[in-house]
Amino acid sequence: MTINQLAMADIHLPDVQDLYLQHKTLMRAGGQPHFSSLWVLNKELKVNASLVPLTLGVGMYGHLSLLLTLQQYATFSEEGFTSPTNPGPFTPPKRGTEAQIRAAREVWHKSQCTFHMCQAVEKALITQVVVVVESPYLDAMQNTNTSRYGTVFLITTTSTDNILTRNSTTTKGQGN
Repeated sequence: MTINQLAMADIHLPDVQDLYLQHKTLMRAGGQPHFSSLWVLNKELKVNASLVPLTLGVGMYGHLSLLLTLQQYATFSEEGFTSPTNPGPFTPPKRGTEAQIRAAREVWHKSQCTFHMCQAVEKALITQVVVVVESPYLDAMQNTNTSRYGTVFLITTTSTDNILTRNSTTTKGQGN
């Protein structure tokens, strides 16, 4: 086992849904989603995302930033938020002392934990959406090569935009 595999084995993420989410099951859209059902869904997701603690930035709003644009998030916090990126494999400092290498590994490990926790929150929120919105209405958000969905932000904004566009087109087509 390599050092990086050992470090990954040390990352123990909590069950995000069981431990943090207030809305364990979101309100089911039932058939074609409409604006009000998506509004409730988005509201429930925001509550859930904001309850999962975050160590980045001020952290007061948990992972709420996963569901907002940068401009929307700026209305809550002066400190911007960028989703953490995978820090990659641990690379010890060249010519580092044992203490320096240990300190660098600790920083890297914290970065790994933060990255994986953010990924776990996003996956938990996506799973909640996939469970309550029928498949045909999510197909546009699914990658045809991997069958994976995009980000939870993309899913919720695309769904809402599609519903609003369909409703306005239907209303125009009916001559109202």
